[in-house]
Amino acid sequence: PGTSVVISIKEPDHFHQEIVQTKTTKGGQVFQTPKTKRSIRTLALIPGIEELLPPDLAPDDFLFPSRQAGPSKVTGEITVRRLAKHYAKKAGLPPLKVHEFRHSCASNLLRQNVPLRVVANWLGDTEATILNYYSHMFKDEAEMIPNIIVQNF
Repeated sequence: PGTSVVISIKEPDHFHQEIVQTKTTKGGQVFQTPKTKRSIRTLALIPGIEELLPPDLAPDDFLFPSRQAGPSKVTGEITVRRLAKHYAKKAGLPPLKVHEFRHSCASNLLRQNVPLRVVANWLGDTEATILNYYSHMFKDEAEMIPNIIVQNF
């Protein structure tokens, strides 16, 4: 089985993201229960993204439906990988793994001082997991502590 992100619109300004295990069968895809409750979450749409969405998108429609299998099936993992590779090459970048977009998102949010709890919730992770993967980003801030203590005490 592979892992797919199933995203559907729940309200005009929110989408529902669910990371699920998928199996491909001759009849299409079978979705299994997500591994954790954190994998099911509702997030606000990024401003301006609605302009890129199909105008006839209805609640519970997939945001990334399969072009070949129709709107009741989600775009497959292999197709997503192939598209990421294609557009990375087109942009003059080395081949990208789809998961690298997640790391870029987390890194950028943390650099913008978005609270750790908020980043963890957005990604469906725990704060401990975020710290484990991104603690190297806080090195400069940790070096500021002695000066802050001297200035304030």
